[in-house]
Amino acid sequence: MEVAVKARKKLLLITTVFALLLCSAGLLAQNLDNSATGVIENSGTLRFISTAGQYRNANTTRTDLVNSGTIEFQGATNLFTDAAGAPGGATALGVDGTTWRVDGTVMYNSASAQTIQDRYYSNLSTDAAGAKAIPNNVYVSEVYSNGGAGLRTYSGTFYYDGSAAQDIAPETNLSGATNRYESLDISGGGIKTVQNTSGVGGEVYVANDFSSDGTTAIVIEDDMSVGIVAGSGSTVAGAMSISAASAEGTFTMGAASIDYSGAVLIGSANVGSFTLNGAGTGTFSGVATVADGSTLAMSASIGGSMNVDGTLALLGGTSGGLLNIGTADLMNVNGVFTNAFTARTNMTFDATSTIAYNNASAQNMITTVQTNPYGNLTTTLGGTKSPDNSGGSNDNIFVLGNLSVTGGDIDMLGGTDGYLALSGDGTATVAYGGAEEVIGKMRYTNSLGGNLTTSTYTLNNTNTNITFTAFAGGGANPPDFWEMDSRPATPPLNYVAATDVNRRLITTYDDVPANAAWVATIQTWYTVAETPPAAEALLKFYESGGATTERIGGTGAALSLNAAANTMSLAGITGSDVATLDGVVDEFQDSDSDLMMRASDVIYAVNHGRWSNPETWDTYLEPTPSDNVIIDSYTVHAGFTRANVDNYTTVEFYPTDMAVSLTIEANANSSLIVGGGNSSDEYNGTFIFSQNPVVNNRADAGGNPGVSSADYATMKDEQIIPPGTMTGVKDGLLIYDAATATGSLRAITLTNAGGTIYNGGLLEIGN
Repeated sequence: MEVAVKARKKLLLITTVFALLLCSAGLLAQNLDNSATGVIENSGTLRFISTAGQYRNANTTRTDLVNSGTIEFQGATNLFTDAAGAPGGATALGVDGTTWRVDGTVMYNSASAQTIQDRYYSNLSTDAAGAKAIPNNVYVSEVYSNGGAGLRTYSGTFYYDGSAAQDIAPETNLSGATNRYESLDISGGGIKTVQNTSGVGGEVYVANDFSSDGTTAIVIEDDMSVGIVAGSGSTVAGAMSISAASAEGTFTMGAASIDYSGAVLIGSANVGSFTLNGAGTGTFSGVATVADGSTLAMSASIGGSMNVDGTLALLGGTSGGLLNIGTADLMNVNGVFTNAFTARTNMTFDATSTIAYNNASAQNMITTVQTNPYGNLTTTLGGTKSPDNSGGSNDNIFVLGNLSVTGGDIDMLGGTDGYLALSGDGTATVAYGGAEEVIGKMRYTNSLGGNLTTSTYTLNNTNTNITFTAFAGGGANPPDFWEMDSRPATPPLNYVAATDVNRRLITTYDDVPANAAWVATIQTWYTVAETPPAAEALLKFYESGGATTERIGGTGAALSLNAAANTMSLAGITGSDVATLDGVVDEFQDSDSDLMMRASDVIYAVNHGRWSNPETWDTYLEPTPSDNVIIDSYTVHAGFTRANVDNYTTVEFYPTDMAVSLTIEANANSSLIVGGGNSSDEYNGTFIFSQNPVVNNRADAGGNPGVSSADYATMKDEQIIPPGTMTGVKDGLLIYDAATATGSLRAITLTNAGGTIYNGGLLEIGN
């Protein structure tokens, strides 16, 4: 049966149902053919019953075709076509979304399976128990009513493109191939809403991509999940509001990668949540705001990432906007990240998660608190990264996992002047890409992860570190924390430009008595520009504080200097619970004191012992002809062995050019004792100081000790006992008659400045 509308006659379907019925199978085409001049106005129901019946149109005047009622398809493959039966013809209804959109309602209503035609619809309805196959490129500008018991299978993208407000029809099957959008796109400027239905049946689930244009906002009052299965990448350019005044909304994205370039508001009058729950990448290239009590989260081990290319703002309030980053998850902050909740307990980072601040320009990093630390922290590109406390009092950055700094410095000093804290248990790795630094305070603390161990801890740059070798209490009492405050190109206390590295290093640690006695090797680094004019090879460690500076020495190890790498290190440096900064050389580095790198050719005696014994000297090296030697409060002997002092048997290496100069200070026990002999452990010759005067300031307080050969034999066997008993203590300059080989000393000039000289051997003055 064929109904043809010709000439200018109208086919008026007002309130009745007009049906195209099958009269005799296969005898007639079962179409509605509208000629080039036909006019159809339908305000009732136009029903197509046959399996393949078509609405054919040849009229190019769109206003001649009016549907304010319903066009009902009951066939399996009913179509809108042009006069020749071509669905893509220029006069086919629904072929575009401007002139030829199907007005009124199109209803697919069959108990058998039907295929929805890819058209631009005003209103689309699916009814009855028949399954519906919904292809790519189905557009609805007003209402999509997906009722009926039939299962709906979507292929491709379904579009809501109305200029007025639209509700997105629920599709509530989270798994499986039916009753779930394949991909979803919204456009046209009208606000789209996922309506709340009291928690029952309001969900919108999308297997793959979700997208919107920049003019179209979406309000999510119920549950919406996108990218459940996969996704090729899409953009949500319009505004997104998750939660409205009347309901709680949730939005979940899975495997699809989506760029949210429009404004995203998570929560408003009621809480909302946005969860990344799959391998897709969620990118906020616009402004994303998390309201008080609402949540932005990444589920555990999803394999995807969150990119903040624009701005992510956590608002303040009672509990603040909440951010939860799960196991092994990655959050890239390429733009701006702010947190107005100054308590910082609104952020939770799994220990294995990573937050990466990536920007070639200066960038703020949100401070954290000890109870809610970052997992792993990474910085990349050339911009300096600085902490931001949002005007609060939490100035520090706590990191439970690893730290990686590449491309630019972290400037704690220029931000909050807080500290960057890492786990004390030694499991965290710290990696720098090159010459990057943490400027300001960097500490390891027992409050994260576990106690400090006898491990190496990388500090403010790749070449600055501390290696603990012992702790108090037999190793049971490490300090609660150890911190280095590094300030490049900044003079240390008591700075002397001619000799000192222009870099301030401040050490701070837990100095309570039970924990302070740590022992460690400290290595520092400096730049070429910070190097003093004095010979770099003479650099040594000093402690500096107030107006006092003293050498760090006598640690039982020699200082290691690598001028090519601009590093220096010294083992045996020790912590203390009392102030040790008194100007006397020792192995201590106090808390809250500067660790200075100063060039000096002076060597200090730090133990009673033989001149050739490294343990006698602060550098743990025998003095060379380029060193100036100071003996202060110690008894030093040369040319022989004192078994009960240090029992050192190696003969002096530079006997004919002992040092640049020698000064014996005025304090008790200050002395140089010269002897000799023919044994393998003795020197038989003259010790020579040929460059500068030998100065003796020490007057003997114990009476004439005697320097005969008999006295020499006695003296060699004595122990050095502290002042009071005077046993073994010799003060001043003493030259013994060794009987088998007379002790001999030559000085180009000898200045005895109130000191005492005992000569029982040979003392020569001049060249």
